[in-house]
Amino acid sequence: MSAHAGYIIASYLSVGFLVLGMIGWIILDGRRQNRILSDLERRGIHRRSRKNS
Repeated sequence: MSAHAGYIIASYLSVGFLVLGMIGWIILDGRRQNRILSDLERRGIHRRSRKNS
């Protein structure tokens, strides 16, 4: 192993944890946004993109 192996391994692990944390945050935020949209639609507030035919 090279003299910099510890730094390289720590860097990769740090970035890996950061990416996993961001993915988890995106998943949780997406679920929260879907709950908010469902609540609004249940109360009769619909998206503007919906056309009344």
